[in-house]
Amino acid sequence: MDRTAATDLVIFGASGDLARRKIIPALQSLNGNGRRLRLLGAGRSDMSQEDFRAIVAEATSSQDLAAGAEWIKLDYSAPASYAELRRVVGEGKSVVFYLATPPQTFSGILDALSEAGLAGRDLPGEHRIVVEQPLGQDAPSARRLNEQLRDLFSEEQVFRIDHYLAKDTVQNVLAFRFSNSIFEPVWNRTMIQSIELTAAEEHGIENSAGYCARTGAVPAVSVHVYTPGLVMMNRYRLEPSGLHHLAVEQAGVDW
Repeated sequence: MDRTAATDLVIFGASGDLARRKIIPALQSLNGNGRRLRLLGAGRSDMSQEDFRAIVAEATSSQDLAAGAEWIKLDYSAPASYAELRRVVGEGKSVVFYLATPPQTFSGILDALSEAGLAGRDLPGEHRIVVEQPLGQDAPSARRLNEQLRDLFSEEQVFRIDHYLAKDTVQNVLAFRFSNSIFEPVWNRTMIQSIELTAAEEHGIENSAGYCARTGAVPAVSVHVYTPGLVMMNRYRLEPSGLHHLAVEQAGVDW
């Protein structure tokens, strides 16, 4: 991708808790330095352009990014409501779709993007899609979602994101274990009696109440956040050609 080309970042669920806390604040470091980024928020909320731009300005401290931001109201599963999004995006551009929405909306969004002519392998321009964990509600729904993604995008265009596993603290577990000659030989079930995970949060569920009510507090927090961290601490050494997910998959590791 040409880093100097203009890119549209379309965040579905941009008015939600995940977007406000994690995604939009991180855009401050992406805009500028030769990069031209336009933020498009898409969701079901009744929000004015001024209100959305105020959210972007507060989260990023970037008046330039906020001035170009636009809010587009749509129904996730109704392709007809994507007409305005298609008009704003246009054709032949670099576009990143970021699904910061509950997992039960992913399939409907993908179908609507396809029917609206916004997703497909043969479209002009560069298209990417980012999906946040959890990917589906169970193994069968996760497989269906991956099949749907493969129908519309090549694997290089799909980014499956777990923002907790991407944290430096979690990533450092791998280096701490496998690169440390003191701990590597004794990091096993015969030498470790127990593992304790502490879920210490500064904030409550706040705007995520609807998501937690549908998904459940245990799956939303324990299963989708802390269990992957536990897996990281207990995994065996991987031997793919690299840590890219395609290399891991080719090495026979079920990621």
